[in-house]
Amino acid sequence: MTTNPGFVGAVGAAAPAGEIRQLTGLRAVAALMVLILHLDQICGNAIAAAFRPVALGFLGVDIFFVLSGFILAHVYAVTATASARDYGIFLWRRFARIYPLHIAMLAVLFVMVAARGLLDTNFWNLSDLPRHLLLLQAWTHELSWNLPAWSISAEWAAYVCFPAFIVLIVRPTNILLPLIVAAVTMAAFGVMGISQAGIAASFSGTPAASRIACEFSLGVLGFRITSSMRVSPWADAAAAGAFLSIFLVPAGLLQIAAIAVVVPAVALSAGLVRRLLASRICVGLGIISYSIYMVHFPAIKVMQNVNEKFGWDRLPPAWSAVAVAGWCTVVILIAAAGYFGIERPARVWCRKRETTLFRLHAV
Repeated sequence: MTTNPGFVGAVGAAAPAGEIRQLTGLRAVAALMVLILHLDQICGNAIAAAFRPVALGFLGVDIFFVLSGFILAHVYAVTATASARDYGIFLWRRFARIYPLHIAMLAVLFVMVAARGLLDTNFWNLSDLPRHLLLLQAWTHELSWNLPAWSISAEWAAYVCFPAFIVLIVRPTNILLPLIVAAVTMAAFGVMGISQAGIAASFSGTPAASRIACEFSLGVLGFRITSSMRVSPWADAAAAGAFLSIFLVPAGLLQIAAIAVVVPAVALSAGLVRRLLASRICVGLGIISYSIYMVHFPAIKVMQNVNEKFGWDRLPPAWSAVAVAGWCTVVILIAAAGYFGIERPARVWCRKRETTLFRLHAV
């Protein structure tokens, strides 16, 4: 076994914040799962009908939630909970990470909808905009505007509650309490989310709250359990097996449990899984994965009109796959522009103001 730089460290000690490249690559997989599912839907669902994993692409969101818990615990388990000032810096950095592109895409959709005279029709309700501006849209009963953005609203709630996850899961010297927390949140999601709406429809209200609480907890627990382990080729087998089982097991909670294994196993991988996910193309797509996720819905609304005009929404599976691949390439190019033109510059701008902002509020 070999050491995974920037990952191995005793629980309770300051964990190095180095990038785990294969987890960045896993973000690309999660983003593409969601993207391909939604592109297939505007191409007549032909691929999903022939290849079931595409129909389960919504599980990419659940991979993101578990990844968030794992990575944020890896990077901020100590620093974000050291003081009120450090907690404020943590929230500021998460705000800088998600908010600018969110607002930019909301503005893009507003212009698109207004130009077509569709304001206050369908799910383009002006009364919903304040909730989107305040990242509260996941706590309503219906999706609106940039539909995938419900998940960043849920993520923001997890960020606000991050110290509680660390206190309950990372800090205890005994593993019993962290396991109880994970079990309780899983049971809550099973009862209040999956049994009521299924995983895919757990995007608002109590189902969404139970979904993020469960999966973020599992990510933090995965970090807690594996943070003192070393990388191993056996982890590659565990990662590959757990990932495949996501598409094979019949029950929603088993799919979530499989995802909870995938993330730490990928972090510990040392063989083929690590080489693939840490490759330049996967890491590159992982870096822009948030942009892929946030820009794809506005782009799809345009693509949907094009498909309907040319009859591309009624293609056979082979040609539908070609259309999906083509549109996927277009979205990735738009996302790259969004990342380099909005997401990264905004984050840099916010970080430059961090010192001044938190010097004024130092405690």
